[in-house]
Amino acid sequence: MKKLKIIFILFAIFISGCSSLVMPDLKNTSESIAIKVCTDNNLIPTVVYEFSDVTEEGMTIKTDPVAGEKVKKNDRIVVYVSKGPAKITSKDSRMSWWHTFGSESDDWIFYSPYIEEGQLKIELENEIKSRYDVVFKNYGSAIVMGTTDINVPVTISQGEKAFSLKEAMTLSLPLSGLNNVKPTKVKVMLGYEANGREYTLNMEFTISW
Repeated sequence: MKKLKIIFILFAIFISGCSSLVMPDLKNTSESIAIKVCTDNNLIPTVVYEFSDVTEEGMTIKTDPVAGEKVKKNDRIVVYVSKGPAKITSKDSRMSWWHTFGSESDDWIFYSPYIEEGQLKIELENEIKSRYDVVFKNYGSAIVMGTTDINVPVTISQGEKAFSLKEAMTLSLPLSGLNNVKPTKVKVMLGYEANGREYTLNMEFTISW
């Protein structure tokens, strides 16, 4: 089927002669094939990557000009290639944590981590049982492990509670350094204050996709 698709594309682009070309339908062809068809016919491709819930990662979503329009040699063609779904939810995950200073029984609930637009998101709820007032900072750091390990900043935002625990937060971690590899283990370090001093809360997440 792939050979027939390529033959059809080449036929379509030459069908109107040498001076005027018809833009072929490159939808659902691979990025490399789309680029090759353009360059082989003296068109100049520019690749733009977009999230898509419909088109498989690495495949062409659409082009500009669109299929069927007339183009000329040396025209610039924008090829939109899928980065895959904007949101990917993990299949299974586990969490472990240290207790805050002055506590031996903090409670944490977390939901399935997910990747959304290039960031790992982890939604948490907690009930801190320290004998001191604990105030979390709005940032932290993490080690994200895939095929390689990278150090990334952590942004903390207020979340919406689904249970009766006292606090809810969402952790956001950029994944650009993993080159589209999904992380399997994450070590998070969150800064907080208690009893007038600064401390670090350590968490570990094991994730399968």
